[in-house]
Amino acid sequence: MERELEREYDLLRELEKTARAQTKVRKEQLKKAHVLAPTSRPTPQEAQDRSIITTGDSSGSVFKDLADPDLQSLAIQLSGHVDSIRGNLQQGDGIAPQLSRTRAALQDVLMRYLDQEAYGQVILG
Repeated sequence: MERELEREYDLLRELEKTARAQTKVRKEQLKKAHVLAPTSRPTPQEAQDRSIITTGDSSGSVFKDLADPDLQSLAIQLSGHVDSIRGNLQQGDGIAPQLSRTRAALQDVLMRYLDQEAYGQVILG
């Protein structure tokens, strides 16, 4: 009976150790994540609700036929912001592939000059 109890305590200690390690990893990942990055994947319904459909000829004229002058000025402002956001996004085109190529080149150089253990520590943290 005492042996069984001791085995269960050992198992409990191991589970606690694993839980602490997982919590530490999760905290480190959260520190590295951007503030606005989602912490979980959206459900299919949420993803469907967030879709934005545009046509190739959308030129910011969605709010063109507004009769209220206050709404019209807000719509023009909003249109300007949307155009600005589009411009900012276009500046970022090609960055992700370039980052991937740079990362691959860096890993290649590290692989040449470091042993396997040091390489794993550098790459995996």
